[in-house]
Amino acid sequence: MTKLRWISTRERLAGINAKKCEWSTIKNETFLVFREIAIKELLPVQCKIEIIESSAFEPLVSLEVLDLSFNPYLGLSVAFQSLAGLRLNMLAINMRMVNERFTRYKLEDSDFMYISKICVRSVDLSQNNIYYEQKRVFIPVKFRLDCLENLNMSYHTFNFWPSKMLEELRHSTSLTCLDFSHVGSGFQKLSDGLQTSVQFTPCFVLPPNLTWFSISCCKVWIDWWYDLCFGSPTKLRYLGFANLGLMELDKIVSPFVSMTNLQVIDLSSNMLTDLSLELFRETQNLMDVNLADNKLDRLPLALSHLNGLRKLNMSLNLIVYFQSDEIKLVENLISREDKEPRLQIMLSNNPLQCNCETLVFIGWLFRRAEIFDNVDKYKCSLSNGTRLFLKDFRLHLTDFEVKCISNTYLIISVVGILTVLVVVLLLVVIHRYRLNLRYWLCTKLMPPENMFVDQEYLYDAFVAYTSDEYEWVGQQLRPKLELVEDPVRLCIHDRDFIPGKPIHENIVQKMKESRKILLIISPGFLDSTYGPLEIEYAGMKCLEEGRDDVIICVLMEDIPVRQMPRALRNLWHKITFLKWSANLEAQAIFWRNLKGAVSQA
Repeated sequence: MTKLRWISTRERLAGINAKKCEWSTIKNETFLVFREIAIKELLPVQCKIEIIESSAFEPLVSLEVLDLSFNPYLGLSVAFQSLAGLRLNMLAINMRMVNERFTRYKLEDSDFMYISKICVRSVDLSQNNIYYEQKRVFIPVKFRLDCLENLNMSYHTFNFWPSKMLEELRHSTSLTCLDFSHVGSGFQKLSDGLQTSVQFTPCFVLPPNLTWFSISCCKVWIDWWYDLCFGSPTKLRYLGFANLGLMELDKIVSPFVSMTNLQVIDLSSNMLTDLSLELFRETQNLMDVNLADNKLDRLPLALSHLNGLRKLNMSLNLIVYFQSDEIKLVENLISREDKEPRLQIMLSNNPLQCNCETLVFIGWLFRRAEIFDNVDKYKCSLSNGTRLFLKDFRLHLTDFEVKCISNTYLIISVVGILTVLVVVLLLVVIHRYRLNLRYWLCTKLMPPENMFVDQEYLYDAFVAYTSDEYEWVGQQLRPKLELVEDPVRLCIHDRDFIPGKPIHENIVQKMKESRKILLIISPGFLDSTYGPLEIEYAGMKCLEEGRDDVIICVLMEDIPVRQMPRALRNLWHKITFLKWSANLEAQAIFWRNLKGAVSQA
């Protein structure tokens, strides 16, 4: 059985010289000599044909495939008319790019006069810049829908919603392949003068036996994607959704819920930053997922549902490295493999980094090189910004690991030293301000009312002294202040502290109950355990009450100011100082001034 291939490869078949396929016209008598030859295929592709007379193909009574593709000067109208006289059953009619690239062609009912009579399985009308306005029905429905299996309507411009097309094609029980990719929108708003009564319904049902469907790069579909539902296309195996602007697939739980037989999906070039964890829960038979040319910076965990995944395209994304959970995800996918082919991952043209942080990933990448597409040709960036091929980085991997280990130990050492320094500094601060901290802790244990403000005082003065001044307090101070007319109420720790209670808590409590604090300053008092503590607490009481006359100091000996504690020196200008003297006349003045200072409100 002879086949005539009239093609640009300039073959010579069946004795017909097709070496120079540059005829501008195919006449009615061109194929008369082949009437008795069972020519099944006629493929005058790229032959620069401009004219085909109306009955030119009529002698080819056995013709099953006619391919007029890539004859842009022919024109779609002439191509349709050339179908007159063809047999009523054909396998394929291809008219790809038979219309001039920059000339829009408006489909009319008359264009389908002949093709509507032919029971043809495959029709390709792509790349003809078809322009079509909405009418009562979609013109391609004029095909024999009981015969049509493959329809390619890609690279066109339509002035109506694609759902209308599919609604009219869904009744075809034979249609298995439908391509509406690269369809530009010519839709105009009503305010621009286009009148239409078509109501857009995003929910539609695909043809029942459709297995291949693509709307990739179809600008008409972008605005209503998030309201889309597909009915029950249970036989669909390929879905092309590339370059649709689906930026928010991380917010859509499962748009593919009814596509349980889906095996291949193309979601490339959609500016995706993440995928919903449940996105592929209902499509667990997926074997090929294309996520190339997006903005993914990690491996989507939604892939964990795909037990049969065999091919994953993650090229041209923003992946720096796989984290531990992503590596675990890939290992789990590999462990589910029970036979060939094995999982293949495309990871080229990602901004991979080669540094100590990513070293685990890079090492794993080399160990699992068989599942990636040519790992050695991947590029990664070093810490200094240099980019190099992984095959070059592999040569220095051992040295790099040693360097990273050294850096790790250095970091651990530095962190350890800094931690020790911080702890030491903290201990120094705690020791320096231990009295303040103790005072703060004591006040936190007190009742919730204010510490010193607005309360009735039980004592006129709290007396702070050491055992060195015990006799002086008992034999001199008490008789002169307490055992007289109009006595002063003193708080003396040997008498008034509560037994069993910690000394520092007694000090804070009794200072709280005293209007003034009387410090009996002597060298022994300054060197004692609780003397500096009482000075600190007295200073805090002075600050909290906002009064400069809270503290009264009695100097039992001449002590230079520089030898006084810092807390006392800071309050030196606020303190009343009285000096004890052995002179009897001076003592009389001392007791009069002391009682006046203590009694003063």
